[in-house]
Amino acid sequence: MSWLCSCNPKAYPVETLAEADKNTRRLDLSDQNLTQLPEKVATLSRLTYIDLSNNPQLDWQDAQKTLTSLRKLNEVLLDHNATTDWAQAFKTLSQLERLKRLHLPDNNWKQLPEGITLLKEVTYLNLSYNPLKQEETWQKLAKFDQLETLLLTACSIEALPDSLPFSTKLVTLDLMSNYLIELPSNLSNFKHLRALNLSNNSFDQYPASLLQLDQKIALLMKTNGIKTVPEDVKDNKFTIFDLSGNPLTESTKQQLAEWIQADLLVIE
Repeated sequence: MSWLCSCNPKAYPVETLAEADKNTRRLDLSDQNLTQLPEKVATLSRLTYIDLSNNPQLDWQDAQKTLTSLRKLNEVLLDHNATTDWAQAFKTLSQLERLKRLHLPDNNWKQLPEGITLLKEVTYLNLSYNPLKQEETWQKLAKFDQLETLLLTACSIEALPDSLPFSTKLVTLDLMSNYLIELPSNLSNFKHLRALNLSNNSFDQYPASLLQLDQKIALLMKTNGIKTVPEDVKDNKFTIFDLSGNPLTESTKQQLAEWIQADLLVIE
C-alpha cells in the first residue's frame, strides 16, 4: 500500500556511480561486493540517500571518513548484509549528523546487534525479514524515542508485550506477516498513529484495543481469520479499512458497509 512506501514520488532519481555527478542526491551502490567505498563517493556532497545493500564485506572503519564528510546524508539502506561488522557500522553511522532513515531488512538477525541503540535518533526504522527474539527486541526498541515509522514485516513475532514500548510519536507501524492473535491494551496511547498494517497474521477476532483509537487511521487487516466485527467499530474513523481475505460472514459485510466511516472500505 502506498501509505507504507518509503519512497517520495517527487524525490530525485536514484543513480548508479557511473551516472553520478556533483548534483546527485540519491546513489545506488547495492550488490557491488564492495570492500571499500569508491573514491568518487566523497565528491558527491549533495547526497541525501545511499543504498549499500548486499555489500557484507564493506570495511566500515575505512568508510567512516567518506560517509561522515557527506553532511546532507539522511537515509542509508543496508539490506541483506548479514556478515557485516555491525558494531563498526553503527559506530560510523552514529556520526552522520542528519541520519533519520535506516533500512536494515533481511540480515538474518535473531537479536538486534550491539550498538544499534547508538542510532536511537532515527525517525524511520525498517527491521523487516529478521527472525528476531522478541523480548530482547522490545528492550532495545524502547530506546528509539524519536521513531515515527517502524516496519517489522515477517519478523516471526508471536506476541507483543502487554505494553508497547515504542515511541508515542509513532505514525506508521507495520506488523504484517507475523503470528499475532491480539494487540496490547495501550494502543490508545499512540495518538499520532495514522497507519497500522496487521495483514497476514493469526487474528480470529477483531482486536478490542482498536476500538479505543480516537484518531482517523489507515487499517489493513487483510488475510486473517476474522468472521465478525463488533458494532462499536462504527465509532471509529478510517482513511482505509481493509479486511479483504478474511472469512467475514455475509451479515458482517452488510453491517460494515453501514457502520464504517472510511475513505476506502475493502471487505471482499
